[in-house]
Amino acid sequence: MSTVFGQKIRDFVVSDSLVYVLKGQNKISVYNKVTLKLVEEIQTEGDTQLNNISLKGDELIVVANNKNLLFYQNKEWKIIYSSLNKVNGVQYTSKGDGYLFTDKGIEDVSTSKIYNQQKTMNTQIRIKEGMSVPSTYFIDRSNVIWGGFNYGEWGGDIIAFDTENKSFIDLNMNEVKVELLPVVNFFEDREQVYFTSGLEHLMYSGSLIQFKDYTAKEILEVYSKSVFEDNGDDIELLGAGDYCGAEEVIYLFAGKNLLKGQLSVDLSKIENWQVLLPKSSKQENEMVIRLKVLAKNKVIYLTEKGTLTYYNYGVIHKIP
Repeated sequence: MSTVFGQKIRDFVVSDSLVYVLKGQNKISVYNKVTLKLVEEIQTEGDTQLNNISLKGDELIVVANNKNLLFYQNKEWKIIYSSLNKVNGVQYTSKGDGYLFTDKGIEDVSTSKIYNQQKTMNTQIRIKEGMSVPSTYFIDRSNVIWGGFNYGEWGGDIIAFDTENKSFIDLNMNEVKVELLPVVNFFEDREQVYFTSGLEHLMYSGSLIQFKDYTAKEILEVYSKSVFEDNGDDIELLGAGDYCGAEEVIYLFAGKNLLKGQLSVDLSKIENWQVLLPKSSKQENEMVIRLKVLAKNKVIYLTEKGTLTYYNYGVIHKIP
């Protein structure tokens, strides 16, 4: 999940059969996951503004007016929870338990209790109280909620909250420096959690980091000499990624390219990644902030400027 504001298309989530796309402040377009054809348009009325979109199982949940959780059923919205804090995101566990990212910390929907780690791994950032707005968040198969933060040239930060024990996990960053890694997104393969990082500051750079037993390891690092140079394939600005179990591969956006890397090879070498987008279809060199594998050789991805694109066996088209 990502938190992006002020764009035509702001976010999307994927259920077993549908793709929900958040557009503007009060509209959600629903597409068939297989055909990407429009199924339904959902809108809110009055002063209700939609901030974030999520799923509880396969059910659509949204954050409205930065405080209310809305549940959509039978073409009607129903308020299922209201927070006293500013809500910046919501994530549900596989058991149906809800947790909010708020300005005070992580809020348990069942008890309204706030959990805050009160520390940061980024030595360049000072947070006196509360919690910053996450750039992305994710829940893994163990019901651990991951939150990523993007501070631009000041790097990023990561938290991992164990929903079973109601406690934050002490992550071992090893030699990985979060001061250099603004977080773009999280995903997991059959065993490990990953996050991607990309930065444009005097030069393009990016990293793919893997967590194994909550210990970080850098899988891939790329960088350019200068943002003012023409680097040919422009692979240095890493964006979002995702894992495809059917192929045992990672899909990763890098600059203007969609890459595919087999887990069975050494992914620290950029030459071991397959470039999927033909030169004629390469997009502008802007950050891809969300990417989701729909099926084998089928990927949907969103840029920071709000462009949503569908890649289908080498053919791409924009989703309006």
